[in-house]
Amino acid sequence: MSSPGSASTPGYARAPSSPPGNHANARKIARFLREGKQGRAQRLATGFGTFAGPVSHGAYQQLVIRNHRGWYVLACFMETQDGRDHTRLGMERVIHVVK
Repeated sequence: MSSPGSASTPGYARAPSSPPGNHANARKIARFLREGKQGRAQRLATGFGTFAGPVSHGAYQQLVIRNHRGWYVLACFMETQDGRDHTRLGMERVIHVVK
């Protein structure tokens, strides 16, 4: 699954807000990414974006986001040396934007 811009940057996918609830859909997207089912994750998501560039181990970046309220899946789309997506290694998180 590629994010907008470079396929090697951390990004996000917006979960649809239709029933059974967008939290459940965000969890499905994260699960599909962990299982390597990028196509299914991409079809379920309603939007994509990029948060930050590559970050070194132990480093962090802070930024202000202006996204709509809802559930999002943060994911790292970088690849390991053997070609696996970082999402297959658990580098994805479901977050809830409330304001």
